[in-house]
Amino acid sequence: MLTEEQLKAIEQEGNVLVLASAGTGKTAVLVNKLIRDIERNKTYKSIAAMTFTIKATAEIRNRLGSLSYNQYIGTLNTFAVEEIIKPFFKDLYDINKEIEIDVKYDDSIMTANEGVKKIQETGIIGTYEDIRKNFIFQLALHIVKKSKACRLYLQAKYFKLYIDEYQDCDRDTHNFFMYLCYQLKIQLFIVGDPKQSIYIWRGADTKILKELEENPLFIKLRLFKNFRAHESLEAFSFIFDSKYQKSINGISSEKRIYYFFASQSNWPRKIKSYISEDNSVVLRRMRETAKNNVQDLESISKSFFYIEEPTIYQIYSSAKYLLLELAKFLIIPSYSTFEVIDNYIDFNILTKSQLTEIEIRLRNLRELYNEGLDIRNIVEDIGVLLKINIADEDFNKFKNSLSDLYFQDSLIGQEKSFTTRTIHSSKGLEFNQVIIFVQDFNNFYNDDNKNLFYVAITRAKDSIIIIDCTGNFNCLNKLKSLCRQRNVELESFVSIKY
Repeated sequence: MLTEEQLKAIEQEGNVLVLASAGTGKTAVLVNKLIRDIERNKTYKSIAAMTFTIKATAEIRNRLGSLSYNQYIGTLNTFAVEEIIKPFFKDLYDINKEIEIDVKYDDSIMTANEGVKKIQETGIIGTYEDIRKNFIFQLALHIVKKSKACRLYLQAKYFKLYIDEYQDCDRDTHNFFMYLCYQLKIQLFIVGDPKQSIYIWRGADTKILKELEENPLFIKLRLFKNFRAHESLEAFSFIFDSKYQKSINGISSEKRIYYFFASQSNWPRKIKSYISEDNSVVLRRMRETAKNNVQDLESISKSFFYIEEPTIYQIYSSAKYLLLELAKFLIIPSYSTFEVIDNYIDFNILTKSQLTEIEIRLRNLRELYNEGLDIRNIVEDIGVLLKINIADEDFNKFKNSLSDLYFQDSLIGQEKSFTTRTIHSSKGLEFNQVIIFVQDFNNFYNDDNKNLFYVAITRAKDSIIIIDCTGNFNCLNKLKSLCRQRNVELESFVSIKY
């Protein structure tokens, strides 16, 4: 059952900005909005729904089912590359080379013109060494502005673009979509949450959503109702949202948040009796501390399991998604050839004969891998069929990942009850209980730390354990201050353990 605020967002026409707090069902809103607009569309035009991750893309496509046919459902980068750069770069700059995406250039690129020259020379789209710059979207905007054919193509094909997790956008990406909105009159449906902006370090611009809130061309809507968390946890999350106007006093007298003062050596013993019997996770800022906490918890006979972030995600080329699918196929026995193709279809529209060829090679790949034989040639063959260049560096990362026990466990160990992982890798996930350490957030001295704290606590459904090993009261005092701003006492829903 959709809420009134969700229905309002779904029914709203025009350029729309939906500011959605954690757990408010933003994916459900986005999918229902897509279904409504696709079914009501009486034109020959289509839509494009974009997000930052292949996982989120797959979820949207699966929810849409057959309605996703003839629509673009994919990542932002892929949209820029497949819909703009590859089709129009060659004609615009009169080159015959096939355009490919590869790892970042060895040397830094200081303007878009330099990047264009490199592509003309090599046929390869690279990226800045400075990850805060987004050459792909700089180039895409450059092409749209320069190519009338590109502009006419986009106007003829798309009547609306839907973009999720917009708080993760950098300035170059934002400028691109604003051009499509302002100049090409393509409508935008944007969903984001400034409180979950945790990628500032890699270029996400926190000012973008604030600018859109003040933009008269956009209708602003908000989603507050949390469907994930117990109301005590929901009330706790509201102290981080200055836009939430309702009183949070007296929402619940049940205390499900525990704040422990402890030392680096005794914290496992202090929280032992409070650890949930099912689906408890320790979230840490750094990978190494998440790994070390597994050993710490063994001292109280709690078998936690570290979930590693896939090292394949360190690959910067378009081969990343193919190699990740191949890794799943080789490591997970139940992962089928159909799943590989289905999860990769966003990037490559395959003919029936191509599908048959790939299925044969996938079966051969698994056979060779199980026999411990060299799989390099067959991986490259699959890449050739999909027009994906697999560089030596990419293949080596892929091969190393296959033998990495942490990586293997990350693919097959997702259903374990007790886990540790990084906060960044937990985004979009939920757990019955979340355990965090205040030293990972430097006492909220900046928005980045406060947002990271917010993301961590909003992963929890039933309870939160906060461990303070700092030896001071800075974090607790900050939380109390935030509560006082909302006219509520922290102790009304947080149990403090000294």
